[in-house]
Amino acid sequence: RFDVVDTPGLELDGNREADDGQRGASPELGEALFRAAGREILEADAALLLLDGAVGATGADDDAGRWLRRHAGATPRVVAFNKCEDGREVSAADWAAAAKHADVGPRPSRDLAR
Repeated sequence: RFDVVDTPGLELDGNREADDGQRGASPELGEALFRAAGREILEADAALLLLDGAVGATGADDDAGRWLRRHAGATPRVVAFNKCEDGREVSAADWAAAAKHADVGPRPSRDLAR
């Protein structure tokens, strides 16, 4: 048995605009959510950084990965890609970008180094 806690997404560039164009209630709310995410990660058995396989690893993902490394403490970090259905493949460069933020998770094989 395990519990899953879904923390808010991390937007570290200062842009907390939602997909629908609405801005958050206040900057204080965003900071409170970051603190809460940090506490949850420290208490977790593992932390998952989920990246969009359709888009590929971005600078924002790299920022989130660095934030996770700083705040995870001894919590193992796992990085995974979603949206990889229909034969979509993650590039070797994206695997490499993701792997630097993981203790366990994506490790590009020699087959991916095309």
